[in-house]
Amino acid sequence: MAMELPKTFNCPKCGIAYRQLTATAVHYTCTCGNVNRIEGFLQSESNHKLKKLPLYSRFKQDSKGHFNQQAFTLTGALVAVFENAALNFWTMHLQDGSVQLLEEAYGFQTVLTPVTGINTKGLHERLNRASTTKDTIVDHLGTYRLVQQDAFWGFDVKGESAADIIGVEERFLLQSRDGETYIEIWLAGKECHIFKQEPVASIEALELSAFNPAIQFNEKDYADCASCGKEVYIPYFPLVKNFVCPHCTTLNKFTERWRWERDQKVVRLQRNAAAKIPLGTKLRLLGDDFKVIGATIKEDNQDAQWQEFTLYCETDGGFAFLSVFNGNFMLVYETMEFPLLPSVGQSVIYYEDTHYRFYNDYTTQLLWAEGYVFDDFASNNRRGFTYDYIAPPYLFSLERDGDKNNYWFRGEYVDRKELEKQQPPLELPKKTGLGTLEPASKFTSRQLIIGGALAAILFILVHLGIDLTGTPAKVVLSNTYSFSDTTKNIEITSETFELNNFRTNVGIAISSDVQNNWVSLNYALVNTETGQEYNAGKDLEYYSGYDGGESWSEGSNAYDHLFTAVPKGKYVLNIEAEKGTDAGIVTSLYVKAQAGSKRALNFWFPFIIILSWPVILLIRNYSREQERWA
Repeated sequence: MAMELPKTFNCPKCGIAYRQLTATAVHYTCTCGNVNRIEGFLQSESNHKLKKLPLYSRFKQDSKGHFNQQAFTLTGALVAVFENAALNFWTMHLQDGSVQLLEEAYGFQTVLTPVTGINTKGLHERLNRASTTKDTIVDHLGTYRLVQQDAFWGFDVKGESAADIIGVEERFLLQSRDGETYIEIWLAGKECHIFKQEPVASIEALELSAFNPAIQFNEKDYADCASCGKEVYIPYFPLVKNFVCPHCTTLNKFTERWRWERDQKVVRLQRNAAAKIPLGTKLRLLGDDFKVIGATIKEDNQDAQWQEFTLYCETDGGFAFLSVFNGNFMLVYETMEFPLLPSVGQSVIYYEDTHYRFYNDYTTQLLWAEGYVFDDFASNNRRGFTYDYIAPPYLFSLERDGDKNNYWFRGEYVDRKELEKQQPPLELPKKTGLGTLEPASKFTSRQLIIGGALAAILFILVHLGIDLTGTPAKVVLSNTYSFSDTTKNIEITSETFELNNFRTNVGIAISSDVQNNWVSLNYALVNTETGQEYNAGKDLEYYSGYDGGESWSEGSNAYDHLFTAVPKGKYVLNIEAEKGTDAGIVTSLYVKAQAGSKRALNFWFPFIIILSWPVILLIRNYSREQERWA
């Protein structure tokens, strides 16, 4: 079948001619502002879900780029508002004539590739029964589990769009059972539009010819407060659908009826907020630029309270949350790449070569809010439990909305020094205890073990190198001497030996067969040139026997002595030995003298010092980790 060619149409409102860029285009917005549907001809879109919506995007119409080594052009965007999100779907007209969608939301970019040839019979029923804990088979694509299910509220079109949103009621995000693949399904009655998701690492990865360095919000957009009727600027709508009226402190929320409705009046705080960061404050955190647009105080079901500041990221156009508890800070943001759903009681999740340990689960209640927020009072516990998994300084947090929606967030510890250096200065609470994500030290236990092992190995190699390249030890005396029955004293003089190094150790090793007796030793190392003497003495005594049927012993029959740092020169060793008069045995005396002996302390002392550093830090890490989990 021949490929359908683009056609030329005329706008039914103003008559201006328009030529399709892609033959699969569904909508086109004329320069006169009229949104037209393309069905063989142009007709004004009459769908009741068509609304006037701003396009807040970092992408530009007609800009060109590359994805998967193929050139594309962005022809236009569909702005879609769902119950829990607002997304832009840009039409990508690829060089080979195919069409993909570039999904943009809250700082994320994902390419949607239409999947064809799927048997969708009965799929709509399976989707309506789908849950986050049960498998759903999608023909030959395999087995998936539901991640999010979102109701479609309204849309608008900018430029030419090939996103077929007509009749769509719900959007489903599913994850494969191995956690590697994501698909998105738009459900329109029994019809299913299936897309394969391919996350884009960053906007720069698309090699765009032009893009907006930051999203320019319309500061003049406003709504009337549902409580007091006064105008309130809402520059972040529809990305953020809740705001607190600055005039009457009523929280307004946007509903499916396409209007702002009153939720609840924000009561005055019973106590002062611990961290006072005014709305509009600019922050520089973890390398990104943020603007504070909202603030909340929350409480969990264990009565723990914390502050949470809503931040708009001026770097990538996303949103984040600065959480403050006991003077400790963490930056949390939603992520579209996450691990498999943990099973009940699972204590560890594994993602990107990191193990995250289960830390806590809780429900959340909103106590107070101001500015633009993602929470409301009417649905305090709408998402049920929150499950936190940590690998300091990082966090994975899962918010579960029953069995239909899982919202994954990533978090990272923020050193309070980053807050303290902000300008103008911020009023921060006093730090108490170890933060949930605060590292126990600058080094992980794994780093300390590896570092300590490498330092020990290096020291041993250096020590061996010194031993191998240094002057070898020289035995200057090694002999056994005997005591006769009539001889009580022995005098020994070694041959003359020379010490050539500036300072040298001389080791003396003496042993005897003494048994129930003693030997008194006096020895001197004498410099034959200067007469300088180095004297030492020792009594060898060893006794043993039996008492009450048990053997006993005391003393020793051997002794080692080290003359340290002896100056260079010629020396002799003189030894005088006198055997004892006890009834025991003393028949022989063995003497060994060695020039250049190594002192064991020279090895073990620095070796212990080297190992003590990682050991002390490991003990400190363990102690602080116990504090974290207490």
